[in-house]
Amino acid sequence: MKFSNEAIITILEVINQGSFSGAARKLKRVPSAVNMHIANLEAELGFKLFERHKKNVTPSRQTLAILPQLKFAAEQLLQLDRLSAELSLGLEAKLILGIAAGVPYDAWSQSVNTVQERYPNLMLDVRYMPQEELDESLRHQTINLAIGFQPVKLSKDKSFKLVSWETFIAISSESFYEKIKSQYRNDIKDLFRFKQVIVTSLSIPLGESSLEVSNSTLRTNSFEVALELVAQGAGWANIPKTTFSRYKNDLKLIKLNFDNTTNGIDLPIVILWQSDTALGPAAQEFLSAFPSIAG
Repeated sequence: MKFSNEAIITILEVINQGSFSGAARKLKRVPSAVNMHIANLEAELGFKLFERHKKNVTPSRQTLAILPQLKFAAEQLLQLDRLSAELSLGLEAKLILGIAAGVPYDAWSQSVNTVQERYPNLMLDVRYMPQEELDESLRHQTINLAIGFQPVKLSKDKSFKLVSWETFIAISSESFYEKIKSQYRNDIKDLFRFKQVIVTSLSIPLGESSLEVSNSTLRTNSFEVALELVAQGAGWANIPKTTFSRYKNDLKLIKLNFDNTTNGIDLPIVILWQSDTALGPAAQEFLSAFPSIAG
């Protein structure tokens, strides 16, 4: 093979050092071996790799033409070496994270960046899904870690770490409020009579963390779609406060007022994993990137 790993490294080192002897010192080889290696490679390629001068060597025009590819190949080789070393120490071949719809991006994105910086060659999947699908995916082990809202009852086969909180608030569009205000007395129980837009799996029964309260519902698996439905006057919804704040002005949404209680339900955001499954280095790095907070 004309461009072996050794050949690529040798050519780039000669360019960096400006001489065969300098490259030899860096590569811990004798100068004659480097000189012969380059000469044999040039004979095989049919063109000069370097112009020889009295005190130094410089890359030929042909070498300059292939230099970007040589550098790219060297970087790929370096990444391959790193990944091989990490895999030998137990690094996961792939880390799959499941994120529940409604969990704020800011609650987990920095930790993903931390893992990427620590393990740049790791294959990482981030899957966004309703809470019910998140629970199912963790149970069937199609994801390694789940970031979602803590269920009412935690099963013994799951471990968790509390990482944040999110407040869900009841909202509607201005037009929907105008339509119902004659029947709505700022009493939370009055809302039960009106259609509620809820975010849930469309194929799995509602879980324990569901905020469904109305007798009539309109279901979707996306908070963005839910907000559009609410904006069009399809009903009211319990929405994460961070999501509401981002879209309220553009979609003309309002936070509903209650005279008999506060409008807001605080839900803990947790990372969940199977207790009987050993976490790899990347999963542990992800967990440790979150500061522990009190319950």
